[in-house]
Amino acid sequence: MINRALRYGRIAISLVVWAILTAGFAFPAAMLRGLTDCVLQAEIVLVVGMSVSVFVAWLLITLVFGRVYCSTMCPVGTLLDISARVPRSTRKARSKRYYRYSTPRNAMRYTILALMLALLMGGVTAITSILNPTLAYERICSEIALWEWALPAFAVTAALLLIILAAGAIAGRSLCNTICPVGTMLGLISRYSVFQFDIDTDLCIQCRKCSDACKSHCINLNDHVVDNSRCVCCFDCINVCPNKAIRYTTSRKRLSQPLMQRIASPEPTAEGAEATIVNPTDHSTPAS
Repeated sequence: MINRALRYGRIAISLVVWAILTAGFAFPAAMLRGLTDCVLQAEIVLVVGMSVSVFVAWLLITLVFGRVYCSTMCPVGTLLDISARVPRSTRKARSKRYYRYSTPRNAMRYTILALMLALLMGGVTAITSILNPTLAYERICSEIALWEWALPAFAVTAALLLIILAAGAIAGRSLCNTICPVGTMLGLISRYSVFQFDIDTDLCIQCRKCSDACKSHCINLNDHVVDNSRCVCCFDCINVCPNKAIRYTTSRKRLSQPLMQRIASPEPTAEGAEATIVNPTDHSTPAS
C-alpha cells in the first residue's frame, strides 16, 4: 500500500507541476503565469543569478531521498515519462517493450556537466538554455505557442521536442542519465543518499520484472545492485516485484547465507601456497 501511494503520489505531483509550467510557458499572459512563477522558484535553473537557497535545498533533499526532483519537478522528465508510457499503454505492448540494465556512460555525463558549468561561468547562454531541462522546456512551449512556423528558431525547437519524445518512447529516462547536467549533478549526491533502493537477494526470484520496468536502466540483476546515482525514484520497480525483494529503505540487506570468503590459514603455508577458500556455513572436515 505504501509503495503504491509513493508511486501514484509521485505521478500526481509531476503531472500537476508539468501542467502548470506548460500553461504558464505557453500562455504567459494568462492568469496561470503567477502560479507558474511560484513553481519556477522551486525549480533548479542553472543560470547566472539562480536561487542559491533553492539549489542548496534540493541538494539536501537529494542527499536524503535521492533524485526525487527528477521524478516530480522536472518538466522534461515528466514529458519523457508520458512519451514512454504511450507505446506501452497495453499489457501486450508492455510485455514486448521492456527495459534492460545498461552500463553508465559516465564519461559523457561528466563531460557535459563540466561543459555546462564552464559555459555558465563564461556567460554563454545559447547552449545552456538547451542543456538545462527547465529552460529547454520553456523554450519549447513558448516557441510552439507563437505558431511562427517559418522562423529557424521554431525548427530548432520542434527538432528538440521530437528528440525528447523519441528518446522517451524508445529509451525511457536515458536522456536524464546521459545528457542532462542537472541529473548528473544530482546523481553525484544521490549515490550517497540516506534512502536508496536495495535488493534483498534472499527474496529475489530473478523474475526480472523490476529491471523490465526500470526506465533508468539502472537495476543490475547479475550483481543484484541498483545504481542509485541514475535512479530517478519513479517507484515503478517496487510495485511490480511479486516477492517484495526490492525496497526503498535506509538499511542494506545482508545475506542470510554468507558467500565464499578468503580466510587466513591457521598454519604456516609453504612459500607460494595460496590461502584456502572455504564456505563459513560448511562444517564438513576437509579431505586430507
